[in-house]
Amino acid sequence: MVSSLFGESSWSAARFPWEAGDRLVLVTDGVTEARRGSEEFGEERLRARVAAGRSLAGSSLAGSILAEVREFVPRDGFEDDLTLMVVTDPR
Repeated sequence: MVSSLFGESSWSAARFPWEAGDRLVLVTDGVTEARRGSEEFGEERLRARVAAGRSLAGSSLAGSILAEVREFVPRDGFEDDLTLMVVTDPR
């Protein structure tokens, strides 16, 4: 569990295989719900950026995702905070 902020919520655990070169990209809804008018950045754009950045180092992938979100949102700013983390297997 990443946060216990929602004490009344129920959580489940899962295991998944983790191999050399795998990555885990964690974002808050401020990334996927970043808006340009009524259009959201969305999960599809996020997935496409992650797929396009498969060969990048973790920090470079995070930077490319953030750059695309910033380009998407007009200069008047974001409505929510953004949190983005890329976890890479160091092997």
